Amino acid sequence: MLSHWAIQHFHLGQYLEDDGYVKRTGYLLFVHFSGTNAHILGFFNHGSWVDLDIIEILHENWPQELAVFKSGSNAPPLTKSEYKTLRKKHTNANVTVKDGTEYMCPGMGVTANGAPIFAVLNSDKVIYMFNRAFELIRENIVLILESDPEQRTSETITIGMEILDSTSSIAYHIKETGFKFTLSS
Repeated sequence: MLSHWAIQHFHLGQYLEDDGYVKRTGYLLFVHFSGTNAHILGFFNHGSWVDLDIIEILHENWPQELAVFKSGSNAPPLTKSEYKTLRKKHTNANVTVKDGTEYMCPGMGVTANGAPIFAVLNSDKVIYMFNRAFELIRENIVLILESDPEQRTSETITIGMEILDSTSSIAYHIKETGFKFTLSS
């Protein structure tokens, strides 16, 4: 549901199990998040993954959240059963609400193996970032090592990365000496 319609679900319950998880009820809370907003869509039973009423609520109350996904293909509307079958087969399908408005997958959909397209794009972005960082480190390794106060000269060094909480920027560090550095693009 997240990958297809950009709708999150939350399990509900009042009692804590021995394993630390909350004992679940049969109902879920469905929410659409955008920026700093949470659009509460309602409580639905656990089998509501393709309940068209859920996307209808989003359409009726916050149409601006779906506007970028509007489509004009005029494909015939699908039933809950058809959406369920298509999701099981990792197929993306436009969704049509009661007034005839048609949307492409607001969650961006999935790939043929079921991976969320949004996650694939994000992982590609991270891989690109790492590859670029590797090239910058490789091109500047002499300067980086000369900047390290310990001036370690071993043949092998291990460079890790961390996200700095204060700035959310990325810092790299040499494991053997603890020296930290950042990269300029």
